[in-house]
Amino acid sequence: MATLKTEVLLREFHYNGVRIPDPAPQMSVEQVREMLFKKTPVTEIHGKYI
Repeated sequence: MATLKTEVLLREFHYNGVRIPDPAPQMSVEQVREMLFKKTPVTEIHGKYI
């Protein structure tokens, strides 16, 4: 019988070629974007959603 294994996936954000580790895993992507880029106008952060 096969068993099911779960893993926590770490998010990483990319902005202007800079890799930014997830500052708050419990926050939504939109909340992190607002927190990180309050002073910088950002229209969209690209990435994979799982």
